[in-house]
Amino acid sequence: MRKVCNQLDKPESGWKQISSDDERRVLITAQGTGPIIQDGDEVTIRVRYPGKDGKPEKFEELKTFLATKGSFEFQGIRQGSSLIIASNGEKKIFEFVDILVVTNPKP
Repeated sequence: MRKVCNQLDKPESGWKQISSDDERRVLITAQGTGPIIQDGDEVTIRVRYPGKDGKPEKFEELKTFLATKGSFEFQGIRQGSSLIIASNGEKKIFEFVDILVVTNPKP
């Protein structure tokens, strides 16, 4: 896992597989300079789905979640980063994701 996180921290490293169950992969397209996502962080992302020409749609969806050990897509990625998530599994997905806010809520 640490190796994957280190690779995700280098945008030039190309597509990285993050889940073998659904063949999910992530590609960092822009590296942010904010805090690195760790377990227990609250993360707000913006998701844009591709249009017919493969470019992001104008439709945007904001999602906020708590990073856990199961949040493989985002572990080790910095706030401000942009990435693409793709899957060739049963549920085909292709999403443009921007990491907007990373905070560590106090207990």
